[in-house]
Amino acid sequence: MQISAHIEKVVLARPVTVSRGAYGDHEILVVTVSDGSIVGRGECCALAHYGLSASKTVSELDALSSALPARFTRED
Repeated sequence: MQISAHIEKVVLARPVTVSRGAYGDHEILVVTVSDGSIVGRGECCALAHYGLSASKTVSELDALSSALPARFTRED
């Protein structure tokens, strides 16, 4: 099983304003998982007010990927 992750910066068409402030861009974490024949891809935002960051999540995924078996099922 291969897992790769990288960060993409996305510039929003219009700034978003919430109670904590306004922002015009976001770091998106993009993850790709492959078993050699099937590839899956997903993305998310790591929200700072939950103590998360995209770079921290990439580091955690890198550490996790070495501990995964070569193949596993949804039940695993």
